[in-house]
Amino acid sequence: GGLRLEIDRTRDTELPPSLSLTLPTSNVAIDVNVVWQRKSAGNGWTCGAAIPEPSPVLWRQLVDGVPSY
Repeated sequence: GGLRLEIDRTRDTELPPSLSLTLPTSNVAIDVNVVWQRKSAGNGWTCGAAIPEPSPVLWRQLVDGVPSY
């Protein structure tokens, strides 16, 4: 599975090759690999991230933890 993330970051340096993503709405944490990244307007970064070898249970927890608006 994959994700697109927008990250506020005050430094101009690139993102690290991997991140730990925690969803506060569900207390689920998952490690992701940054696949691509680009500086956004202001202090932000937009990146694509892949979940290495995701377990179906963990993926379901992650998806269920994302609030719908």
